[in-house]
Amino acid sequence: MQKFTIRLTNEKIDTESLAKYSQEFIDTCLVDSDVDARPQPVKLDSTKKGDGVSFAAIIITFISSGSAIAFFDILKTYLLKDKSLEFEFSGKNGEKITLNATNLTKEQFDKALTLVRNEDIS
Repeated sequence: MQKFTIRLTNEKIDTESLAKYSQEFIDTCLVDSDVDARPQPVKLDSTKKGDGVSFAAIIITFISSGSAIAFFDILKTYLLKDKSLEFEFSGKNGEKITLNATNLTKEQFDKALTLVRNEDIS
């Protein structure tokens, strides 16, 4: 099983709407694929507006060998539905890859998965 964290971002909507998008994305993963998705509270930068906690971070676990393909299809669906959404993948070394409607290709997705492959989020 591969396990990693992604962040859902969208600068055009408020925190409450982003939380709803995140929960909808999690529900879609759980119902439509072998991808386990769970919210992960993340402490935000205290210089930004809001309550200082975001639930846009999502722990993803691939359960079967077909999970990556299913996850790619779910990402694609969400990014086509709302082109202002972005999914941020972060590696251990702080390097990040952001997938959005304009750059979502199989190659970029593979790079993002390679980046997070060694993430340790036990």
